[in-house]
Amino acid sequence: MIDVHSKVTFWVEKNTQLEKNLYYLYQNPKTKHLIFNTENINKIRNLVDDYNYIQSLQVIKFLPKIKTRINQSNLPNEIEKIQCIFLESFPVAILAVLEISMSSEASTPGVDNKFFPTLSNKKLDYINHQIKGTRYQKSGKSFKIKKDLPQNAIITDKIAKQLKLELLKETTEFRFKLLQQCNLKTIQKNYKKYKGSSINRIWIPIRDTGKYQSLDIPTIRDRTLQQIISWSILPISESQADALSFSRPQRSAIQAIKYIYKKLAIKKKKTRKCKVIPKQVGKEIFHAFSGKKAKFRSFKIFIKANKKNKRQIIYNYNYWIYPLASITRKPSTELLFQSQYYFLNICIEKCFNRISHQSIYEKIPLTNKYFFFITRWVSNTIIGPEVKGGQKVRIKPTCGVPQNSFLGERN
Repeated sequence: MIDVHSKVTFWVEKNTQLEKNLYYLYQNPKTKHLIFNTENINKIRNLVDDYNYIQSLQVIKFLPKIKTRINQSNLPNEIEKIQCIFLESFPVAILAVLEISMSSEASTPGVDNKFFPTLSNKKLDYINHQIKGTRYQKSGKSFKIKKDLPQNAIITDKIAKQLKLELLKETTEFRFKLLQQCNLKTIQKNYKKYKGSSINRIWIPIRDTGKYQSLDIPTIRDRTLQQIISWSILPISESQADALSFSRPQRSAIQAIKYIYKKLAIKKKKTRKCKVIPKQVGKEIFHAFSGKKAKFRSFKIFIKANKKNKRQIIYNYNYWIYPLASITRKPSTELLFQSQYYFLNICIEKCFNRISHQSIYEKIPLTNKYFFFITRWVSNTIIGPEVKGGQKVRIKPTCGVPQNSFLGERN
């Protein structure tokens, strides 16, 4: 039996100690940047892994007692307590900020037009600044085609190194600013004033269909807060999820196809039958034959006396040879399909657009203390990209969840 209580106590102490160490570094301007170094980030990742482990143990412990799926209405106090500590943890906020800043969508701005720039953005801004007010700026050609660019618009190794340093400085400053805005404990004290930012909507093409689907882009701050909430929910929802559900983190449609293929396909070995007819021969021919052969003892037994007047048993043998037998016979492997397995290819059309908000509220296992985040995010105003009367259209959703949202993954 695993002592869950002692593991929970150990995790709380570990979180407290790590929080003190990181706060000490954060408050000193000279060591402030060290909170994002590899050593500290690895410690935080281990802390998150341990949280997933102990919350999974607690879910396994309480599920037989509750006898139903754990959700927001029946969340046990022990699970809720650890979840609150996790949500208010300073190290977890640091890791969330780092993950968002390094994600592929970090350079995509929301309605506040704030984003983490890349080196390509820095180089483009540098060239635009250098050719500002010149004839090159008015040209519609790309920089790769433009000829005779001014000498100061060419990016040398020295300028590229300078741009990298500037990018690192800007990224670090933005991370610290974002970290100050993502203190959940501070936000919860004034939760009535908290309003999630509006969502910027764009339309992207669906591959090989000629159709388009919406992609909703929240602000960088909301993405960071959603990442923290998502991590706190993950072990509770995953521990009681269907093992054959492949629309979850670290799962894919490829894994689903592989599972179905294994269930449908079986390997059946078939050995080729030897079509050669054996031939019975005498002892001399048998010993002279170099191919496949066999001898079998017959039932006839002869007993005779030897020179010392002792009885001696002599057996009679039948000799067989296989004149045309193949020496290299290998079993063949065929792929067959079991008829008792079936599968259906189903697409639930516009599930994320039509799911009711009440269903989301009932199924998400999040503590009531921080549940106001969910109610704000599902009802955030969606802006654009359609224009009406010279302004972008603003939509107040009454059902569904924003595309590209963690809410869809948890339901």
